[in-house]
Amino acid sequence: MASSLLLIFQGRDAFEYISHFSKSFAVAPLMRQMDGSFGIALINTYIARRAAANRTALITNITSTDPGTAARIQPGITRFMAYGASFWQAFRVSDH
Repeated sequence: MASSLLLIFQGRDAFEYISHFSKSFAVAPLMRQMDGSFGIALINTYIARRAAANRTALITNITSTDPGTAARIQPGITRFMAYGASFWQAFRVSDH
């Protein structure tokens, strides 16, 4: 019986084989965790870059001198002035 076990372990000591076997079981969860971390990092990078590109595309087309933008800002200015703010305070608050 002992000789057949040694053939199975191919000359290794049983404790060495079990130690190697248990370490290999620890690699699978580690790899799963690393795969998940890399996936999350890639997705976060993609989202951050797309958000920056979208923000740039929006900001270049929206200026306070544009008549459409001014029409959207004017009700906010009027509302803040109704609560006692000066024109410039209301413009600054409603513009951002």
